[in-house]
Amino acid sequence: MRGGLSLALVLSLPVSPVKDVLLVATYFTVLFSILNQGLTIGKVAQWGKKTKS
Repeated sequence: MRGGLSLALVLSLPVSPVKDVLLVATYFTVLFSILNQGLTIGKVAQWGKKTKS
């Protein structure tokens, strides 16, 4: 579901050379955000436990 709206919006654009660039940029942005969130959630959870104590 993550990034689905962004990808749908780019795919709905009319065919042009810019659409291809935007599509690749959108895929990489969505992939980066998913990986970034997935790799940092554990550290954020541990930080939250420390601040509660």
